[in-house]
Amino acid sequence: MEIDPQIIDSGLLVPGLHVKHPLTGEQLQIFITSYVSADYGSGAIMGVPAHCDNDRAFAIKNNIISKVVLNEDEKTLVNSG
Repeated sequence: MEIDPQIIDSGLLVPGLHVKHPLTGEQLQIFITSYVSADYGSGAIMGVPAHCDNDRAFAIKNNIISKVVLNEDEKTLVNSG
């Protein structure tokens, strides 16, 4: 399903605050946004812009680099450190 980037809010970048990716150790920016469904879970979530239409639209709006980490079979890891 194609998501219209117009419906995704830009979020709010939290300057100077980062989290460490649990597998790669990469420092990631933190954004506060309202587009995630309230019943999705509790607490923080990590977006996956290469593999989720909503997250891709959010990444495009915020100039966040999208890294493909699964091949087309969605089972083989690539670019995942």
